[in-house]
Amino acid sequence: MAKRSLSLKAVPIVIALAALAAIAAWLMLREPPTAPVAVEDATRAPAGVYPITRTVEINFMLKNLTGRVRENARLLVYAPVKHTGTQWVTRLDVSHPHKVLGDSLGNQLLVFEFHDLPGNATFDVSVKTTLAQADTPDPHLEADPDLMQYTRPDAFIESESPEVVALAKTLKARNARASAGNILEWVADNIKAPAPAPADAQAPPADPVAALAERALEDQGARYALKQKQAGAWDRVYLITALLRACDVPARPVAGFLYADNATLGPRDLRAWVTFLDGDVWRVADPQTKSVIKKPSRYIAFRAIDRTPAIVVRELGNLLYEPVGVNAEFKG
Repeated sequence: MAKRSLSLKAVPIVIALAALAAIAAWLMLREPPTAPVAVEDATRAPAGVYPITRTVEINFMLKNLTGRVRENARLLVYAPVKHTGTQWVTRLDVSHPHKVLGDSLGNQLLVFEFHDLPGNATFDVSVKTTLAQADTPDPHLEADPDLMQYTRPDAFIESESPEVVALAKTLKARNARASAGNILEWVADNIKAPAPAPADAQAPPADPVAALAERALEDQGARYALKQKQAGAWDRVYLITALLRACDVPARPVAGFLYADNATLGPRDLRAWVTFLDGDVWRVADPQTKSVIKKPSRYIAFRAIDRTPAIVVRELGNLLYEPVGVNAEFKG
């Protein structure tokens, strides 16, 4: 039988198909897969407990700034705490494949891993969360068998420091809520915010990843804030937490976002606050508003800070996200 030969008319078609395949392969290498990956909570919110439904989203633009292929890069992002007395995560929709690390506090750390990123490659990562929320905390859904851990001193929370103990004695009131009110007022009146950085120091850092990690190490703690009479947002939270613990009120720091009217959360919405045990429910104490919050559903907890969390990520400090080997711009 005679051998069949490829006709000249078919050659352009073969070349075109080969070119399309090469382009498709290049696109797959240039950008990680973007098909949404949904992760749903295994349990539904208890009926009638969380009457408010909200959907919030956080977005990051990632870029390889090196100009060369980055073999391995990561993005670590906290999603909202699974459930507290005022919030319950019912669904997570995440733009890229990831791993989820959790702990006994309900913290959820999403770990994104990217490989062979071309130089100057840019892409977006999004995390959309559907929440059931309430303004009346449910005492049964935030119970902790070891409340004493929230009255003990901790890193940055020096509740047994003589200076902290002495001040706490003057602020302690008839109950936890009144004590919290006194402490918030005292901190607002006596602890000043740091002076703003000079204009030339506010320029974007040459290495944003290193700058972000360095910023997480700037915290000095409650004792330092009390001594210096000035503190940033986190040191104020540490001081309030330490003073509450010195008053024998269980308290813990929380990081998250203040929900306004926009479902897309951004840097402007970042917040640090303290939750404290008032009777059998956890209340929100906000240093920025100097008050115990009446409608806590607007405070969306993304990270409960604890002395012995199961999630231990050294790069994160008390931050809510951290890029490793890649630049991440928090969009909002």
